[in-house]
Amino acid sequence: MNKIYRIVWSTATSTWVVASEFAKGDARGGATRCMPVRRGTLASIVALLLGFAHPAWAQSLFWDGTDTNANANGGNGTWNTTTANWDTASTGGANATWTNGLDAVFGTGGTVTITAVDAHNITLGGLSYTFTGGTLTLSGTSPTINVSTTNNSTINSVIAGGSGLVKSGAGGVSLGGANTYTGITRLTQGTLILAN
Repeated sequence: MNKIYRIVWSTATSTWVVASEFAKGDARGGATRCMPVRRGTLASIVALLLGFAHPAWAQSLFWDGTDTNANANGGNGTWNTTTANWDTASTGGANATWTNGLDAVFGTGGTVTITAVDAHNITLGGLSYTFTGGTLTLSGTSPTINVSTTNNSTINSVIAGGSGLVKSGAGGVSLGGANTYTGITRLTQGTLILAN
């Protein structure tokens, strides 16, 4: 049984195909011509398939509420993509505006007014939060709301997205908005209240 394969360009289908080392093109018909892939090209293809060309979903921003110091103090504020009320680290980070698709980390509790934002994972630590207004779109694979033990938060904003929702952490969260997200809702720990 042949266990050696190569990736070749098929001019007939205009795609890369996997072929046995013994595969040959039909020289008379001229319909298919196999060209070996160079190592650099192969590495680029593999990197693209593995997602290295996409932004990393794991990057986090830390909520700084209404102040603009370099310590993520949390608290009240408006979550949008124009106000620099996020920090790049929990302490000592640089001020930043929200970038859709990143992970959001919230510390000290408060009331957050949302203006159409998109997040992958949300971590609610410290005291409780209430989210109001706008639409919070959950993106990425298995978007998760992680709520710490001492936290019972409420999300009255509409939650949208097509990847479901995972609730983790020992704390509780109440979903009070007229949510439109699709996919599986999974509870791995703590309490999840569907209030609407």
